[in-house]
Amino acid sequence: MAQQRREAARRKPPTNLAAYDLYLLAIEQKHLFTKESEAKAAEYLEEAIRLDPGFARAWSGLALVYSITATLGFADDPDATNRKSREHAEHALRLDPNDSVALVVRALFRAMDGDLAGARQDFTLAEAAAPNDADNLALIGYNAPTTVGDGERMVSITRRALRLNPRAPEWYYGALTTAEYSVGHDREVIAAARKGPSSNEMLMYLAMAHARLGEADQAVEAVRRLKAEYPEFSVEIYMRNFPVSAPEAIAAFRDGASKAGLLPMSTQ
Repeated sequence: MAQQRREAARRKPPTNLAAYDLYLLAIEQKHLFTKESEAKAAEYLEEAIRLDPGFARAWSGLALVYSITATLGFADDPDATNRKSREHAEHALRLDPNDSVALVVRALFRAMDGDLAGARQDFTLAEAAAPNDADNLALIGYNAPTTVGDGERMVSITRRALRLNPRAPEWYYGALTTAEYSVGHDREVIAAARKGPSSNEMLMYLAMAHARLGEADQAVEAVRRLKAEYPEFSVEIYMRNFPVSAPEAIAAFRDGASKAGLLPMSTQ
């Protein structure tokens, strides 16, 4: 919470403190990465926007929540949820062109549209907007490796975020997991995922990393848990809505997910 307050203090403050309190509650819920927590985060952020329509970070936070909801298989209609995410990110940028969260979300949609150059530009702008902010660096490290690549640099950025915030929340290790996987550091993937949130995403990465290492028993157990605890989740949905668009990331996902038995034969 202290890290969030420091980060927020560097931005234009909301005019309504009740809206800001709701924003902080929403961020705590967002980082749990469950269907229920993302829904609760959206509820808090929608109320924050109602109280303070000019609070840009509430709009971008809601855009990110909607993106997570679609990616992790929590949305009944992922396309509609992504449309809301895109609209909210664009609105946040109209309110604050330097909102780093909105820039990251816009980068995801640019990549989804096939505009990888535009996505790279938005990640660069997001980093420049808050180059020493641990949350910002971790968010970029979470999203850029699978979207536009440059995985080794994203590993470095995420590890820097962890140094800047020694009491980092679990989601920083989720960021490190995605970055390490993109460059084939499977042993590091497993170590990071075990420190990350208890989520379908981390189970997927554990299954794929163990499978690529030839550790069949551990991969099978991760897949068993993934299917039992998160039956709505699929790697195809994740790859489409993250999006996994960097060529090297696509290859890494197809390799690991195929070896773990998480992709149907038609997509392998």
